[in-house]
Amino acid sequence: MRKDIGKSILGFITIVILIGILGGCESGQNSVPDIDVDEELVVDYDIIETPEEMHERYEPHVVINEEATVRELEETAKQVAKDVAEDKEYRALNIIFSDYEEYADFGMLGVVRYQPEGGWGDALDIEPGDYSELEFDERLLEKDWDQQPTQKEAEIFETKEYIDWELYEQHQGDIQRIYEMTADELNISVEEVTNAVESVEEWMDLGR
Repeated sequence: MRKDIGKSILGFITIVILIGILGGCESGQNSVPDIDVDEELVVDYDIIETPEEMHERYEPHVVINEEATVRELEETAKQVAKDVAEDKEYRALNIIFSDYEEYADFGMLGVVRYQPEGGWGDALDIEPGDYSELEFDERLLEKDWDQQPTQKEAEIFETKEYIDWELYEQHQGDIQRIYEMTADELNISVEEVTNAVESVEEWMDLGR
């Protein structure tokens, strides 16, 4: 009798475990998009933030930590799409690539959208986590990396942008005043500010 009870309990536990395993597999089928990635072309990167644009459509801000071609960025975008899906299900992505965190919002290296054929708006008709209708739309920039600004120039540019945005009432769009305020903030010359901003702006336009 005890053996029969033991067998019943063991059988019940086995069934529960199997249900849990099968259920977990079934629920995770759409958790990560089925994308072929050429891992040899994926460059070193960091996803520094993934703000939601609206209704499970996200904008990962990705910083590339080494020189990258358009082809390498394409493969990196595929890996980013898989990485984001591990944390949150989404309807679409707008992946923004930059080479320094200081101007990550600007998409210095371009953007890649992972969205339905109809575009960003049509993503609202898709259930979060259903990636079967999504495809990649690349708008990437081929850069001459010899012209890449330095880390310091990126930091100067970031400070200038902050002052222009946050302290607009004090300069009223006067670009010279913006540069002077940036120079005072960083204890550097106005000329250094001017050169740094020009370098970053030229880099921003390169390849467009």
